[in-house]
Amino acid sequence: MSPVEIQIDRLDDLLDRLQIATVDLIKIDVEGHELGVFQGAVRAVRENRIAAVLCEFNEGYQACAGSSCEDLEQWLADKRFTLAKRFPSKWGSKVHNRLYVATHARAASRRQVQPKCKAVPVP
Repeated sequence: MSPVEIQIDRLDDLLDRLQIATVDLIKIDVEGHELGVFQGAVRAVRENRIAAVLCEFNEGYQACAGSSCEDLEQWLADKRFTLAKRFPSKWGSKVHNRLYVATHARAASRRQVQPKCKAVPVP
């Protein structure tokens, strides 16, 4: 197998480059490196630009990446995201997806009558 080069970017920088002001939902599944993705989005989170996060929690992958599901949960809680729903996985009880909603988004969703969604492809 030959090496493949890929471009990586911090989420904060990607949102700025694509001029995306807010994100309704972001799905993150990077085999245990979810916390690294979030650490690249600290400005977007601080500025309340991300309303909800759907994230895979896999203890084995988290451990291989030097983290844990508890670290991931704590990071989200510290940034005022609350667990809204837990989804089962076909991979067993140690792997599942969780939907977290930002506190600011919960208040906004009560006021919002018609959601506006726009999918933006990543270049």
